[in-house]
Amino acid sequence: MTDGETSFAGRSARFQADVVNLGAAPGLYLMEDRGWVASPDEADFRQVYEQAFPIVYRVAYRFCGRREAAEDAAQEAFARAFERWGRLRAEPWVVGWVVTTALNIVRRGARREPEPSRDAREPAYQGMDVEAELDLWRAIRELPKRQAEAVVLHYVVDLPVAQVAEVMGCREGTAKAHLGRARERLARLLELAESRREER
Repeated sequence: MTDGETSFAGRSARFQADVVNLGAAPGLYLMEDRGWVASPDEADFRQVYEQAFPIVYRVAYRFCGRREAAEDAAQEAFARAFERWGRLRAEPWVVGWVVTTALNIVRRGARREPEPSRDAREPAYQGMDVEAELDLWRAIRELPKRQAEAVVLHYVVDLPVAQVAEVMGCREGTAKAHLGRARERLARLLELAESRREER
């Protein structure tokens, strides 16, 4: 295991804990109200939606820093998944596909709008180094797009590398390369962030 991989692996538990502890996602829209569920055959979509929406929302929120934009991105990503549900329903990486779609929506919105201020209200973290955790997410946002996607899919959505590659539409070796480069860059960015915090 390389130094970069060791450094990042040591933080991955906190990284995943953030997804759980960020706070309750906004109330889920009733899918019937949006006209998404047409028959009992979509019950499996309902289950994926209800289980995965908090993950998709929280990842989007950590990238854009605005709750409304994150919710809109998550909702739009699930709407697109529903349109393709006949093809996606049997795939083990469907949540990864939704996460990647939501991140793409967030990025497109960021290009069209000025840099937003982050929501003032941050939920409390229990037993976590909040500054270090925020540094991690800031560093991830500085990664090239494909590296950031690989990190989120592997460490947040917890997909194995083979499924990360499938979601990203690349070879498994390419996905591994993205993860390797991301870990090395994250290790440098986090070391720099820690040094800055110690100088305060």
